[in-house]
Amino acid sequence: MKRKWIKRTAIIILAPILLFVVLMLSLYIPPVQNLLRKELTRYASQATGMQISMRRIDLRFPFNLQLSDVGVIQHKDTLLSMGSLNVRIQVLPLFRGEVEVDDLTLRSTSFNSAHLIKGMQLQGVLGTFSLRSHGVDLSHETALVNALELSDTHVRLKMLKDTVPEPKDTTAAKIPWKIILQQMEVKNVSFSMQLDDDSTQIGAHLAEQTCRSYMWIFTKKPMR
Repeated sequence: MKRKWIKRTAIIILAPILLFVVLMLSLYIPPVQNLLRKELTRYASQATGMQISMRRIDLRFPFNLQLSDVGVIQHKDTLLSMGSLNVRIQVLPLFRGEVEVDDLTLRSTSFNSAHLIKGMQLQGVLGTFSLRSHGVDLSHETALVNALELSDTHVRLKMLKDTVPEPKDTTAAKIPWKIILQQMEVKNVSFSMQLDDDSTQIGAHLAEQTCRSYMWIFTKKPMR
């Protein structure tokens, strides 16, 4: 009788764990990934009121996520068109509150903010953006970016007329993130800004540049 009670208790305890393992392993099966893609795009479209599409979602063991041909459309305006996104993260450090990014690469992307940002419109194309980061500590809010590459990227910012003044935010929100960048390579990157009515235009182009050892501290202080 005692053995049966122990056996039943063990089954009750292990059943949820085994079910969780089976569900996690099923995410690596292509038909399940295809079903997940359909459900994610349907839910995201309903939640945002936009038309969101994705040709493929691919998850490989242990955690290598690939998205292909992602599109976001709102009122016939294409807000985002992304060729591919690849994210490869180490799993075990996540249990320690750390993020080890072996690769994050974004390719062949065009974007258009349309009227989502009040007072401005942001448009551009991004050829390739990639980074490696071995040292993101979520508890201490620090991030070490080992290498960052940006190429064939062109961004255009247009300032629009806005007669309604934006209210100032007086809340004391604080985001004390410290980011250390060891190396950054930039190739064929340009930025231009245009004021309303084409009155003034400024721009800059960077053919090729390598930067090393930079540090940023991001914090939002209350406005007076």
